[in-house]
Amino acid sequence: MSTSILYHSQGISDYTYQRTFYEGGAIIYKINPQSRLIRCPICGCREVSPRGSVRRRIMLLPTGTHKNYAEVNIPRVYCPHCNKLRQIKVVFADEQRSYSRTFERYVLGLCELMPIQDVSLHLGISWGTVKEIHKRRLVKKYGSPSLKWLSSIAIDEISIGAGHHYLTVVLNLENGAVVFVGDGKGSDIPAVGMPVARRPRLEPVCWRILTT
Repeated sequence: MSTSILYHSQGISDYTYQRTFYEGGAIIYKINPQSRLIRCPICGCREVSPRGSVRRRIMLLPTGTHKNYAEVNIPRVYCPHCNKLRQIKVVFADEQRSYSRTFERYVLGLCELMPIQDVSLHLGISWGTVKEIHKRRLVKKYGSPSLKWLSSIAIDEISIGAGHHYLTVVLNLENGAVVFVGDGKGSDIPAVGMPVARRPRLEPVCWRILTT
């Protein structure tokens, strides 16, 4: 294993490979950040003072049936400009995530081919982790739909479960795309007029309401 192989196989750059060891059937690569990464995570200043380090394990792309992890000693630095003590950024993983971005992309690719539960069993991770990754992708892609070409809408009220929990869904009548989802029904959803307010030339809508 070398720094070059880690870059081409795992997308890890600006880190120096130290050694490989094995633990419970998993392959663990010990790496350290290079000096160019030692900077304030807030303002980017390089004039920082070291204040120890924190060890962190980040899940990488698997090798066959073996899990791979990167064990990183993340320096803690004090920035005199921000007057803050922080850990430096891990450039190959997002904050508060226990997996790399390449692993996240791999999970999303598998979610296009199989159910979430099967992805969880295949990778040996929790169902909740797969769901979190998939949900974040959906929110990013569909969270703020464009209303530029919206001309007509349909409003539907649906019941969730056996209880009296309702959702109001606004759809683009032409292609079925979801424009807005509100918690509640009828007059409980003042925001249901949001698409109408943003597109005042909308045609008459189709509205199906639930009666209780």
